[in-house]
Amino acid sequence: LARALVYELLILFEQDSIFFDSPLSAEGRAQAREMADAISSGSMPQEAQRDVDALLGESSSLVVASPLRRCVTTAWIGLVHRLRKEDATVSPMHLNSQLQEISRNVDT
Repeated sequence: LARALVYELLILFEQDSIFFDSPLSAEGRAQAREMADAISSGSMPQEAQRDVDALLGESSSLVVASPLRRCVTTAWIGLVHRLRKEDATVSPMHLNSQLQEISRNVDT
């Protein structure tokens, strides 16, 4: 607990986020990698192919995410194959603050 508090305090002074925004956990990063592997492996069900094509940037689509670190990290890891494309037709990820969670806890 003390380690987490020190980490959050250090982040506060870096001013890289206006929220006390926790990073994605190791489990979350593993789940995002599993998502990336599933999307890129071609092993998705046929009925999901249209969605997979959109996630890979093969069809017209837009990636929009909350600016919270956990969300951005999940999107970056999970959609790395799409976001690293140098194809001019694939748009970058757009961050929209209206998508972030709101609660009494500033860390959500």
